[in-house]
Amino acid sequence: MTDAGRTVGVLEPERQDYYRRLRQAIERARGEERRAQDAMLDARVVIGALQAQLAKLWDETVAEHGLRPDGEYTIDDAGQIIEIVPAESAS
Repeated sequence: MTDAGRTVGVLEPERQDYYRRLRQAIERARGEERRAQDAMLDARVVIGALQAQLAKLWDETVAEHGLRPDGEYTIDDAGQIIEIVPAESAS
């Protein structure tokens, strides 16, 4: 059984095909959007896990090298731990 209504016109075959192709394209785009959202959520989980590992490693590094927990440091490509000293404190 279909909804009650009355036919008020008929699309020509080309236009009917165009509507059908547009609806299909919209559904494909919605599917792509869902996959992209899933991938973004997966990436956020991975990023969170990596950040947790980095924080743990940094805590271990601070403890092993006797660094100040409130200090600001960077690690260069040679693996040297460099303390960042504010310009006014450097003189």
